[in-house]
Amino acid sequence: METQDLELKVIIHALKMWRHYILGRRFVMMNNHNGLRYLFDQPNMNNKKARWLAIISEFDFEMK
Repeated sequence: METQDLELKVIIHALKMWRHYILGRRFVMMNNHNGLRYLFDQPNMNNKKARWLAIISEFDFEMK
């Protein structure tokens, strides 16, 4: 499993845990993995990343 996949898995877990607090609110997601900043710009991604991206896109956030 790639480092990016592990980081995404942690983010998805946190978003699901805190969903009822953060859904509909703008928040800042602090992350130390620079590759995730370009997650939405990837032209080719596997099915797992596409599902995770669909979950992440429900939230209004800025990744720093």
